[in-house]
Amino acid sequence: MNNGASIILTSTIASLRGFPVRSAYAASKVALRSYARTWTMELKDRGIRVNTITPGPCGTPLIDAQESTPEAAAATRAKHAANIPLGRMARPEEIAGAMFFLASEDNSFVAGSELLVDGGMCSV
Repeated sequence: MNNGASIILTSTIASLRGFPVRSAYAASKVALRSYARTWTMELKDRGIRVNTITPGPCGTPLIDAQESTPEAAAATRAKHAANIPLGRMARPEEIAGAMFFLASEDNSFVAGSELLVDGGMCSV
């Protein structure tokens, strides 16, 4: 990494809430927060910022791949949307926009932080 670079680690809201049958996955994502904090301190002399982005449910083709029918995928999307204060799942470009912010100079004074991009799902 070049001096002044930005490292963005991708976590998940499963690291913040308990979801059945996701313990190992969630634990691995919790570890990313520790990496962000530790690496921020280890890389501070090089001006490298390390942050974590924690997206909530996002409307991607992964849902279709995990469900057996289009109806089941639609039901999964509706279930997720019902748990999000903004009433919908994220669009991939919204997650990408948050990542772009973390990578940009607009983020030059944010380090060791976690950015929730979950429509308020874990905040309220």
